[in-house]
Order: sequence, then structure tokens, then C-alpha cells
Amino acid sequence: MSESPIEFVSNETYKNWMKRGFPRPGDIFFVTEGHTMGFVAINNRTDEFALAQRMLTLQPAIPFNTKFFFYYMRSNLFQKLIRINATGAAAVGIKGSKFKSLPIPFPSLKEQNLIVKKLDIVSHEMERLRKKYQAELDSLIELKKSLLQKAFTGELTQDTIAV
Repeated sequence: MSESPIEFVSNETYKNWMKRGFPRPGDIFFVTEGHTMGFVAINNRTDEFALAQRMLTLQPAIPFNTKFFFYYMRSNLFQKLIRINATGAAAVGIKGSKFKSLPIPFPSLKEQNLIVKKLDIVSHEMERLRKKYQAELDSLIELKKSLLQKAFTGELTQDTIAV
């Protein structure tokens, strides 16, 4: 994904387009329609940028851990709620008004922080394992290519197979 703008707009157009509010670091972005409906991200940018249509920017009105909300919105439970409450046939989506009515758990801020800490640890471990197994898979793919190359060129021997 590129962080470079695809299109530039004038300051006036930007202000009119973003009339509901400007994204701030820590805000949550949520895709409301299309094949990416339900995708969620946390804003880590500090520059000015405009969001596309069919996106919600969620900013906390009360103190809570936005990363907790981010994890919750990625959960199977919440994603199922989104699909159940979506409308449309060709362009399935969820309306902002319907989105606002969805049940959202709000444990204490202390509990939210504890949950986020645990989920961060699990996420980091999952990413570490994903990279490890991807590297192993890449090695096996290269080994397969090498063996096939040797087989097709007649270089494959009993010693090569024992490798």
C-alpha cells in the first residue's frame, strides 16, 4: 500500500470534503461498503489527507483505548454483526446510522488496556511465526524448483534425492 497521494485537491475542496472532521492519529478507519466492507485500520499518519467515500472515521467521544476497539472490530463477532446488518445486493454495505446502533462492549479502561496488551503480544508472536513459516515455505519452493530443474536436465541422482 502506498502512502503517496493518488490525487491532489485544493484546500477548499479538502475542507468541504472532510466537513465531518479531520483524521487524527489514533482514529479508526472503517470501510462501510463493497468487497472490503468491514476492513478496519488505525491511523498512524500526522499529515493532512482525505479519505475516500464509504469510509467512517471513528474518534472517541469518551476516554477509551482505540486499539481495543480496533481489535474488537476485527473480531469474528463484530464482522458477523456487520454482515447481518448490511443492506444492498450489488454493492453490499452498512449505513452509518445502522453502524452507530451496533452493540459495542466497553469494559473499564484498565481492562481494555490489559486486553490490548495481551492481544499485542499474541499479534507479534503470530507475525513472527508467519515470517518464519513463510521463509521456510520459500526455501521449500526453491528446493522444488532446483530439483525439477535437475530432473529435467538429467542431473538428478540418488545422491541429490537424499538431500
